[in-house]
Amino acid sequence: MMSNIFETYKPVQVPTLYAVSSQGQFAVAPENDLDTNAFYWDKCREQFAKKFKEKTKGIFYSVDADRLPKMPFFIRDTENFLGLSDTTKFYHTNKDNVIFMQVPFFWKKCYMRRSLFTLLCRLGLEYNSQNWENFLFGDLPDTGKPEIDSNYDMARKTKNAILRFFFGFTKYVGNLDHLSSEHFPEKHGWVLEFSDKQNDYIKKVLVLEDDKQCPLSQRYIFGKELLLY
Repeated sequence: MMSNIFETYKPVQVPTLYAVSSQGQFAVAPENDLDTNAFYWDKCREQFAKKFKEKTKGIFYSVDADRLPKMPFFIRDTENFLGLSDTTKFYHTNKDNVIFMQVPFFWKKCYMRRSLFTLLCRLGLEYNSQNWENFLFGDLPDTGKPEIDSNYDMARKTKNAILRFFFGFTKYVGNLDHLSSEHFPEKHGWVLEFSDKQNDYIKKVLVLEDDKQCPLSQRYIFGKELLLY
C-alpha cells in the first residue's frame, strides 16, 4: 500500500480564473500570489520547459483524480535511484485534479534536465509502485490512450540517453544556441535532442558531473550495455 507522499501543509491555492481541462498540463507558479496574469497552462512539455527556469518557485501539474498518487511516487523512486538528497516536494491544492511541486535545483539547473523532468512526470501517470527499473527501462505497455502512449514512444526513442543519464552521466554539454533560434524557439528539448541518436553523440553530450566518478568495472545497467566510452 502506498504511503502518503504529500507534504502535510495546508493545500496550495490554484488561481481560480484558470481552469485546466485535461491531465498532463503544466503551469509555472506566479512569483506573486496576486499575479494571476502570469498563470496559464501548457499542454506542450517543451513550450513549458522554456518557462520553467532555475528560479521557478514551483510548478502546478494536472492529474486525473485516480492517478493522483502515481506520478509523485514515480518521481520519488527516480530521485532515490539518482541518489538525490534534495528531492521534489509534492503538495495537495484546492483543486482535486492539480498538484503543486517544488522541484530541486538538480532538475532546474539545466534546460535539458527540465525537459526530461516533464517527460518523467508524464510517464509516471501510469505508475503503480511496481518495479521502477522494469517500468522505466522495460517494454513500456501500450495503454490504448494516445495521450499516454505518445510519452512511452518518446521514452523508447530516447532510451539510450535515458540509460546513460540514470547511470550518472547527468551533465549536458551540448549546444543550446538553438533555444534562441526563430525556427526552434521552444521545441528542441530532450526528445528532439536524443531521439534515435547514435551512441557516439549521446556519449559526447551527456557526461559525468565534474565531481563524480563512474564505476568503470560495471559495463551493464538493467541488462543494457552501459555507454561509457
